[in-house]
Amino acid sequence: MKLKRIPELFRTNGYDYKLLKRAQHTAIYEQLDKGIVIHHETHKLKIMKSAIIKLHNHDGTNRVVKIPRREVLATNSNFGYFGWSFETLKDAERCFNLLNQGYTAQQLTDEYLERSSKIKIKPGEYY
Repeated sequence: MKLKRIPELFRTNGYDYKLLKRAQHTAIYEQLDKGIVIHHETHKLKIMKSAIIKLHNHDGTNRVVKIPRREVLATNSNFGYFGWSFETLKDAERCFNLLNQGYTAQQLTDEYLERSSKIKIKPGEYY
């Protein structure tokens, strides 16, 4: 079955996101507020299996929906594990490169805490 890719553009939580760079399992998005760059986010992409779910309609009927196999970005609660937010593209690209070298979330945290007193990324927290 064909894999549904992450979007190039999307809007969520009041912000627009634009895909700047991607590799097989990583991506960098630009976070925009009214066209102004606010942050850059680096994501470690996850692959979700296809699924068939049963939904209950308001009129009491049911329907079956097939959700395709797809790439997914980090959710808000996954930041620090599968997603990181940075003020600069340079820092986002550094994280992107480390992920592509096989770094884990804990190794990223250790690396950033060791090299910078400004950037403190802990699993489950936003920057």
